[in-house]
Amino acid sequence: MKRKLSLLYLIIVMVLVASCNKKEKIESKKEVIAAQVGAAKSLDPQGTNDKRSLEVIVQVYDTLVEVDKNMELKDGLAENWEYITPTKIRFKLKDGIKFHNEEPLKVEDVIFSLNRVKNSKIVGAIGESIESVEKV
Repeated sequence: MKRKLSLLYLIIVMVLVASCNKKEKIESKKEVIAAQVGAAKSLDPQGTNDKRSLEVIVQVYDTLVEVDKNMELKDGLAENWEYITPTKIRFKLKDGIKFHNEEPLKVEDVIFSLNRVKNSKIVGAIGESIESVEKV
C-alpha cells in the first residue's frame, strides 16, 4: 500500500513539474487596464468631493502648482509664483498651455475656475480663503 501511495505521489510531482516547465509565449500588449472599486459620480472638480471622483479628476485636470514626492511645491500651469503679502499670491502662467480643443489657456480661465471654487456649495470650503482673484 505504501509503495502504491509513493508511486502516486511521484506521478503527481512529475506531472506538476512537467506542467511548470511549459514555456508559453507571452505577448506584449501596449494597454493598461486600471480597476477601481466604484465609479466616479462626476468629473466636475467643483461639483463633487467623493473619493472615486477625485481619483479620476486628478488624472484629468492640471493645477497651477503641484506637490512632489517630498511635499515641495513645483510648477504646474504656473511657471512661477510669488507671495506679495502673506495672503496675496501672484501666479505667472506658462506660455503655450492649451485645452483639449487647442484653445490657449488664458488668465480669465484661471480666474473663472478659482471663483467657481470659491462659490461652490460642494467644495466651497476649499476656496473660502480666497478673498478675490484679479488679472494683473
